[in-house]
Amino acid sequence: MTYDRGSTAILTRDWLKERFGEDGLKKVAGKLKADAYDMLLNTHSNAWYPTPLIKEVYKVISDEYAGRYPDVMYDCGRYCAQKSATGILRFLMKNISIENLFKRTKSFWKHFNKGGGAEILKLEDEEGEKKMKFIIHEYDVGVPGCQTMHGFIEGIAGMADSKTKEVHVEKKECLHNGDDFCAWEINWKV
Repeated sequence: MTYDRGSTAILTRDWLKERFGEDGLKKVAGKLKADAYDMLLNTHSNAWYPTPLIKEVYKVISDEYAGRYPDVMYDCGRYCAQKSATGILRFLMKNISIENLFKRTKSFWKHFNKGGGAEILKLEDEEGEKKMKFIIHEYDVGVPGCQTMHGFIEGIAGMADSKTKEVHVEKKECLHNGDDFCAWEINWKV
């Protein structure tokens, strides 16, 4: 089993309140089972929660809002990226290349997740465009969670290296399409 640090639920809850108000938060919370409800509303930032709980939260949010807002989970991921990197960390990120930032993926993963794993593969550069693949193994947060991760990856990559232009992230493999892992290709111009 995999686990997520409580900060994931806190960021998701804060985004939900900011985007849909207190009523939106209550609407989502009211559709959760007891453990997921408790995690969302009474989260301790450094506690560990079984991944199926955040998976349930993402699914309920998606079921409630994706029909009207197709990019709702992507938006959640972007919000979480923005709120995760504040103050001195954001300043430092502007002065580090996307490659060097993502080289730290394994240590970042261990800080926020127990179980599963993440890695980066450097891909062949093409005509002024750099590429890498971000891979997550043995971690299932459902399709809405993959959409959230997509937004998070793009948000983090977009904050790195002030010289970087045109950051694009594209989902390439997915557990939910029968692949062995989830993977996103990140490409950018410098």
